Amino acid sequence: MKNILIGLILIGSYNSACSAETPKEEDLVVCQDQADNYGNGKGDDHISTKCIGYFKEMAKASSAMKESSASKIKAYGYRNMLLIEKAKGDSTVTEITAGNSTELSTIKSLAIDEKNQEIAVLEEGGDVLFFSSKITGNVAPYRILKNKELEGASELVIDSSRNLIVLNNKKTKKILFFQRLANINGRKENQKLDVVKSINTATMDLKDLSIDILKQELRAFDESKNQSAIFDLNNLFARPK
Repeated sequence: MKNILIGLILIGSYNSACSAETPKEEDLVVCQDQADNYGNGKGDDHISTKCIGYFKEMAKASSAMKESSASKIKAYGYRNMLLIEKAKGDSTVTEITAGNSTELSTIKSLAIDEKNQEIAVLEEGGDVLFFSSKITGNVAPYRILKNKELEGASELVIDSSRNLIVLNNKKTKKILFFQRLANINGRKENQKLDVVKSINTATMDLKDLSIDILKQELRAFDESKNQSAIFDLNNLFARPK
């Protein structure tokens, strides 16, 4: 079985074919089946350019698309497929992470970790799967974060300065901090699955989580008050005197 398969799709090839076309559910199911069978060792190593286009557009619509200006990549996540768009010379290519080894099912959100060259993927059920942004194909996640507190989480960001992953749980009205290296499949003493820190957001309705590394601020937009919400990370993680 091929463990690593890299799909290189020229971005222009799908734009002319389907950028303006709205996919039907049956079309998306066909694309999902292609993703399920991708790299299965039976020669099913192809995902159509039309499916690439569909899934990118659906990722944009569901806010499961992130862009990194520093590493010059865009990441799209939809259903069971992760797409990483990269500049290659004068053109753009899209690399595919999909298949049964990935354990991807229903992607809800994602975050690009530029420092560690990873993509963190939040699944609908609350699990967080970490993948390489460089090694793609039918590959297993590097790590999987599982915790009951994550049920209902809607988005995530990486705090690279503290090696933490930060998630907004709109259901429980909490912002949750976990160790970036948390892994349910690690040795028990190294799993690091517990919540490191939390922020009560009961009086807020937050979205668009982001981190300003220079100012050491966690930012979001509070829809209930129609204004920005800013949390001082230095103060939050200050050691008691």
